[in-house]
Amino acid sequence: MTGPLVVALALSVAQQPPLDSLVHATLEAHRRPFAVASGGLTGPGGEWLLERAGAARFTLIGESHLNAETPAFTTALLRGLRPRGYSAYVTETGPESTRLFVDALRGGGFDAGEAMMADLPFSIAFFDQREELRTVVDALEMGYDIWGVDQEFIGSPRLLLRRLVAIAPNEGARAVAQAMLDRAMEGFQLFLADGDQSAAFMVTATGEDLHALASAFAGAGDEADRILAQLRASHGVYHAYFEGRYYDNNATRVDLIRRNLLAHMERAGESPLSDRRALIKAGSIHAGRGRTPMRVFDIGALAAELAFASGLESFHVNVLTTESVDAAGALRSWREQSPELAPFMDLTPETGPVVFDLRPLRALLSDRGGKSEALEELQDIALRFDAMVMYPRFHRADAITPMPGG
Repeated sequence: MTGPLVVALALSVAQQPPLDSLVHATLEAHRRPFAVASGGLTGPGGEWLLERAGAARFTLIGESHLNAETPAFTTALLRGLRPRGYSAYVTETGPESTRLFVDALRGGGFDAGEAMMADLPFSIAFFDQREELRTVVDALEMGYDIWGVDQEFIGSPRLLLRRLVAIAPNEGARAVAQAMLDRAMEGFQLFLADGDQSAAFMVTATGEDLHALASAFAGAGDEADRILAQLRASHGVYHAYFEGRYYDNNATRVDLIRRNLLAHMERAGESPLSDRRALIKAGSIHAGRGRTPMRVFDIGALAAELAFASGLESFHVNVLTTESVDAAGALRSWREQSPELAPFMDLTPETGPVVFDLRPLRALLSDRGGKSEALEELQDIALRFDAMVMYPRFHRADAITPMPGG
């Protein structure tokens, strides 16, 4: 192309507003405030979230963990989605430890869960935060099934081996499980003393140990088989990490998460293409559609494809903040470490949370070249998530048992 056409195109490009300004204007036009109330989500943003999530087979909440606001948001969303046919709450926790924990909650409610986490701290991820525990208790009271899908947590062998001791089919099996439980308890005491995880049973156990345990419980029944299978799989995930095989660690873990979700459906007598509606809460890296920044297809990708194949859709929500308050009351801004979030931070009021519809950003950022690195990352967020929930401030969750040294 030459001559007047080239000049006209150049003038057209030059006259377009800067991309940063277009992004700001687009987000501002698609921003809705909401509030979390005892009855659920309220305000324009609450209505929009419930409308979008209610039409989806899966809603996924991507979170940053260990804050008080996200569990409260999750509880409100669960409450609003129950009348819309949602019946499962899927958490980033081990399947068998979660099952045992839920059994305790059914028998004694919040107090039983708190006592269990105080007795066996770090046996289940996240549920040792009182706000997370309250969400699980509330979900059970609403009638939700609770499905854990992650690897069993590093402190879980104390809980799982204790259960094997209780259901052992004979004295020989009980003695094998008890010996390993004693090792797990001793190793965990070393962790509590100095925070060193290297003595944990998940790290020190060998393949021969797990084989001996499986041999002792051969034919002991479905529950024992499930516990042993999750211990073996989780042992593999942790060993890859501690051996420095980080891609293998992540890829193995993600495969396990996806298989565990499908296993829950199978045990519920459902096809993966059933219309069972579930809310899935996991770390942000897991919850988006497509390939994650870790270069694997995670539970968010599986949920999106299952929803599509069953003629429905998935709804992916990222929940973040502009700044967080630690246990000592000190503020930490997220702006420097996450510059791609700057457009959201600039538009998040101090008065309360807001939700941004990310879909209009997709064409805007895909059709324009010359993007900064931050806008490239923002484009990735908009492709993987449908909505961004932003809080002006996160507060540290209330831990039942604080981390050693913290």
